[in-house]
Amino acid sequence: MKSGKLSFTKDQRGKRKIDQAELERVYKKRQGANVSSTNSDVKNRSDPNTSGTGSIHNELEKKLLEQKVEFLESQLRSKDEMIDKWQDAFDKAQKTADKITALLEDKSILDQNTAHTRKIETLESTINKLMARMEER
Repeated sequence: MKSGKLSFTKDQRGKRKIDQAELERVYKKRQGANVSSTNSDVKNRSDPNTSGTGSIHNELEKKLLEQKVEFLESQLRSKDEMIDKWQDAFDKAQKTADKITALLEDKSILDQNTAHTRKIETLESTINKLMARMEER
């Protein structure tokens, strides 16, 4: 592998993996070797459902995936809680904005009423002055 004659790949944990065809390419088959038993041994070692290290590896991978799922579910719950809090805050802010709008509208009505009242008072004052002049004449 160091010289580059035998190629390999690395898995997620950095362990080297060699393809069977690559082994056959580099190394000649032994005379009288039982090919069927060799092939089944290789299959059993790579089969994740077999007992031994493959089974242990699968159990560890399963636990790791369960932990990841649990972590992601907790993150999702946290995000949902955050969304609920922000929605509540938004609703409160909207209610406050609605109250302010209503107050501003009421104030504008009051301002209009006050302006009308002043005009009426000015007209009444003018009428009273005119009536006083007429009486003087």
